[in-house]
Amino acid sequence: MLVVRGKDGKRQITRGEEDSLTEMVLALSFAYDSMAQCLAYKQVAVKVRPVPGTMPSGIRIVRRFPEDPLEILLSISPYPPLFVLRTHLTKERMEDIGLLSNTFLWPEKRQLVAQVLWLNEKGLAWNKIEKGRFCEDYFSPVKILVQEHMPWARKTLLITPGICEKVIELIRRKVDSGVYETFYSSYRHQWFTVAKKDGNLHIIHNLIPLNAITVCDSQEPPLVYLYAEQCSVRSIYLGLDLFIGYNYRTLAEKSRDYTTFDILLGTMHLIVLPQGWTGSVSIFHNDIAFIL
Repeated sequence: MLVVRGKDGKRQITRGEEDSLTEMVLALSFAYDSMAQCLAYKQVAVKVRPVPGTMPSGIRIVRRFPEDPLEILLSISPYPPLFVLRTHLTKERMEDIGLLSNTFLWPEKRQLVAQVLWLNEKGLAWNKIEKGRFCEDYFSPVKILVQEHMPWARKTLLITPGICEKVIELIRRKVDSGVYETFYSSYRHQWFTVAKKDGNLHIIHNLIPLNAITVCDSQEPPLVYLYAEQCSVRSIYLGLDLFIGYNYRTLAEKSRDYTTFDILLGTMHLIVLPQGWTGSVSIFHNDIAFIL
């Protein structure tokens, strides 16, 4: 469902089909209202649910510590040296952090924090290209268990010409960061873009056909309000925002066929845990619980 504001100022509602032709035609006659534009959720009656079944042992995700992390920690000198040029943690990046110019900490403490960052500079990412993924020695690749089916091929949705350049640039960044890779397969699913608050675009993959044949995992995510209630009337010292958590998780090669799609730069598929897949939430929750 798309809510638009016409030239006469009145709001009008239209229901689109599987492609975006309706939205393209409306854009020629109507001005989009950012306060009114919305996408309606699917009704419960038409919700696609995964199929019940048993999980073979080969599908199980292995999470382990191949070695004790405390035993491989690098030693820290009680007399940290002055800043030394590094290949990854450069002086410019240290200045962006503002650590060396911080006046809240003593100079010795600033040098100590800088030393910790220098020793662990390979674990720091300054952009999406450098972020990397979880090591397979700790987290085995995700395997998608499906029932017998015929490969599907959905028609690719049209992209508005006005945002084509932004979409192409976004796709190239995802290829460089290891989210997409070129591929060919009998499967094709739909995808579309949505606008973010900062004006950038976000790609959404329609994985409804995959969810309909996936053997379900009955795990339920934790109730967020229970955690929120525990934080009431308490001081919050720190807030952490997970940076693209799904993209840290590697998808098994045999399961990547199901995520194939046509895009402006050719045919590609996902290399990481797909957003919108029915099993992603439980896997991501178990990963975070294992880390913590």
